[in-house]
Amino acid sequence: MKRKWVKLITLFVLPGVKIFSIFEIIFFALWIGFALFGAITPYTLWKIAQSWKVTKEPTLRVYHLKRINVNNLKKNK
Repeated sequence: MKRKWVKLITLFVLPGVKIFSIFEIIFFALWIGFALFGAITPYTLWKIAQSWKVTKEPTLRVYHLKRINVNNLKKNK
């Protein structure tokens, strides 16, 4: 017996495409999660992804400005 979430995911998909669609859903969920993480905490994302290759760390003001820009984009919509 299949789980309910598998039925829900594959409800609108042709039978031959089900496996590919599950991988697509996982990929896009990770992608969107990573993008949200970067929008909410840009400094932490920078520490994880970029800090190993720089000699001088940017000031925290840079990350505050990134947050402000994201908030401005949300307000303009």
